[in-house]
Amino acid sequence: MIHKAGYYQNRFAGRVELDYNYLVQYNTENGTDYEMLDEKYYSFERDFVIEAGADEVAVPLSLKIEQLLQDKGYGIYYIPLSVNSRTPEEDVYVDKSHFILLLDIRKPVLVIDGAVGEQRGEVFMDLSKATTERQIDITAKLDINTTEELVVTYGYDKEEDNLLTEDEKSRLLTAGFEYAQNVKIPVGEKYAENYLILKPSEMPDGKWILPVRVGTTNDKVGSDAEEN
Repeated sequence: MIHKAGYYQNRFAGRVELDYNYLVQYNTENGTDYEMLDEKYYSFERDFVIEAGADEVAVPLSLKIEQLLQDKGYGIYYIPLSVNSRTPEEDVYVDKSHFILLLDIRKPVLVIDGAVGEQRGEVFMDLSKATTERQIDITAKLDINTTEELVVTYGYDKEEDNLLTEDEKSRLLTAGFEYAQNVKIPVGEKYAENYLILKPSEMPDGKWILPVRVGTTNDKVGSDAEEN
């Protein structure tokens, strides 16, 4: 977003340009070693106009994310930019005309995002006197809106997972509960509702363990070991 400053309200035409020299200067003055992201990974409209009476204008930048991930992977990338005037007899404030755009490209992370205090970690429940079913919110949440339909899986594989000890694995609950093993996060969304239904009347007597882990087969998405 490019802003006008002060009381200037006339039409202002300007240009946004890459400024490698500013990045060199910034590194020298701040003891950093930032590198400029190659221009082949992004594009933007360099010329812009802030119309009379308006205070700002957006300058969209398109990131070629698939190519960037294929070539470089996830990470932090830098694009040094400067703003210059195309308006006769009007200039920009030099001290505020340079900036570095930081792109923090991370792998999306999937977690369980149900009701606070009952959805993840170790949850203890005494159902010995329960006469009705108990519902626990185990809704899945992605930390960004997904750009493609995402299938979320729920379950526990005692042969593959080291979440429990061998003694705990011998006390797995096998009856008296249900939940959807697969739910979908629609395009443009970040949540997929799911609920664990506990049925005390169908459970055997004793103390049991019921592990539930959320995941996905989409290798573009990770899961948080502490919150899944």
